[in-house]
Amino acid sequence: MYRSGSHNPRNHTGSFGTTESAIAIIPDYIVEQIREQVNIVETIRPHVHLVQRGRNYVGLCPFHKEKTPSFNVSEERNLFKCFGCGRSGDSIAFIQEHLHLDFVEAVRHIATSLGISIPENVSAEEVANAGKREAVLKVLAEAVEFYHGVLYSSDGAPAQNFYKIRNLLPETIEQFSLGASPAAWDIATTYMQQHGFTVDLLVEAGISVQNEDGRVYDRFRGRAMFPIRDHLGRAVGFSGRTLSADPTTAKYINSPQSIVFDKGRILYGLDKARKPIAERGMALLVEGQVDVIAMHQAGFTHCVATSGTAVTPDHVRMIKKYAGTMVLVYDADDAGRKAMQRAIGLALPEGMHVRCATLPTGADPDSFLREHGNKKMEDLIDNAPSWMHYLVEFYASNTVSDNPVQQGRVLRSLLTLIRSIPDALQHPFHVRELAGLFHLPEETLLAELAGTKQPEKPMQQPQTARTPRSPVPTAGKPQPPEILPAERALLTAALTIENGLTDLLNAFNCTDETFISPMAQAVYRRIVVCSDDYPDFRQHLRESAITNSAEDKIIQSILSATGEPSSKWSSFDVDIPEKETARFLRDAIGTMQVYKIDAEIRALKEQTTVAQTESDRKVILHSISKLLQQRFEIITAIQNNTGSALWPDADSASVS
Repeated sequence: MYRSGSHNPRNHTGSFGTTESAIAIIPDYIVEQIREQVNIVETIRPHVHLVQRGRNYVGLCPFHKEKTPSFNVSEERNLFKCFGCGRSGDSIAFIQEHLHLDFVEAVRHIATSLGISIPENVSAEEVANAGKREAVLKVLAEAVEFYHGVLYSSDGAPAQNFYKIRNLLPETIEQFSLGASPAAWDIATTYMQQHGFTVDLLVEAGISVQNEDGRVYDRFRGRAMFPIRDHLGRAVGFSGRTLSADPTTAKYINSPQSIVFDKGRILYGLDKARKPIAERGMALLVEGQVDVIAMHQAGFTHCVATSGTAVTPDHVRMIKKYAGTMVLVYDADDAGRKAMQRAIGLALPEGMHVRCATLPTGADPDSFLREHGNKKMEDLIDNAPSWMHYLVEFYASNTVSDNPVQQGRVLRSLLTLIRSIPDALQHPFHVRELAGLFHLPEETLLAELAGTKQPEKPMQQPQTARTPRSPVPTAGKPQPPEILPAERALLTAALTIENGLTDLLNAFNCTDETFISPMAQAVYRRIVVCSDDYPDFRQHLRESAITNSAEDKIIQSILSATGEPSSKWSSFDVDIPEKETARFLRDAIGTMQVYKIDAEIRALKEQTTVAQTESDRKVILHSISKLLQQRFEIITAIQNNTGSALWPDADSASVS
């Protein structure tokens, strides 16, 4: 049984996993039926221009920019593989990644195209809730059409004028299904009832309100109407902007929380922005619906906004699903600054890179675009300072001045934010930036950072557009397995990639001392010795590894594993580029160097606690800083496919 967000994604989706929870449950046999019936070429063809080459198909990869096709599709194996960025998987995995759906949503998408019905084995309560959800969604879909129709009637004239003043084009109004609500008390309620919807359902959907006397009337009256959609484009609520000059009238009224609308988990415009956000690797976050619409019309289609609430951790996680960078484009008033600081505090612990684009006083994105144009907005975003520069400038202009006490408080608050970043590798670089802004010795701030409690959340590397070929460890103290993932990657290369062992020995000078764990060292020694004695050493190892020793178990698990880097694709007329093999080997070796550096850093940190003098402490911190710099260079080279002074450039490594 498959429940959205509750399974191990690697068991079912190749390289990609799930991210969002849903109540939907899909029986196992349905998923297997889909996998049996789906044709991966026909699934991918609408999204990628494929050209047949031999028994397979090739095209430009949709997951990274390239000029030479490296995206391969095997119809026989029902799998895809990009030898440029490393993405791979089956039809479900492709739909997940390309359309940014979770596992259940992707299965439903493919099932619909195949005409497969998905029965749901759920409890009576879940069935009732699911039915109510579907009914509420139908109400809201009908309401979108109703309000949009009103816009083009006499009742919609004030809203039309509102949109005109904001320079919204007719196509933009259509794109966002903008509308208008009549000023009368119950026109929407009456219309919806005439179309078969009950009062209870209208109240549940937030279209109508029922008072204590039982009277039912429209929630939205005389307002410009903005449908709020979830990430799949389904209407889940509305925001109504007043068109009245009465100062006692609420400027905005939003749909209440409901079975389909949770304002803490909805980002306005995400249904249209998620693909541009993923393509750019960056999301723009603004404060209102009109701002999002104006930004999209101006070409900033990677823009979203919260809906009637401040930024929440769920909002940040939703953005992180598509990109690792967030640019906050907020007003310069007190409310905007407070919202900016809150968003920074929530985004950093999620591993997000945050920049802050502050608008001029009195401006919002909509008015700024109307007054200054697209180019000025582009410049504002491109030149947006880091979150730290923004906060230091803010504190300097408001509270810090030259008061050492206030400066100390500000520094500690900024160090707390740095400490919240899960990737500890980033900490010394943020400290260096902070030290420069305050003209303080870097060692002073490093000592302050090192002398305080680390966050309980486990450290992790931020996601990148490129799927790493070998896991990069974090700086937190690991609980090591029998062999490390990077060690297993090298052993896998030696056992499954053609010429993999030769490349390790000759191009990368890999010896048993390259490995860290005693078990990996022993396995590698056995592979090398066996290769000297037997031409087909892999087959010999497969046949001879019949004992229950730990070494044999590791060898057999690698030889029998599927989905590991191997030469199997070559049997389907797909050549693994030599550079890809070299990069794989280089990345794994580099990762093990990072493990060794981490061990040195941990040992040095322990020394700081027993350092006799401040001078000794500074020497140790300087050594830590140098090691962190080495670590940064290695990981950057791994992620960017570049060489390093510490090991060969994969593009120039001499592979057999």
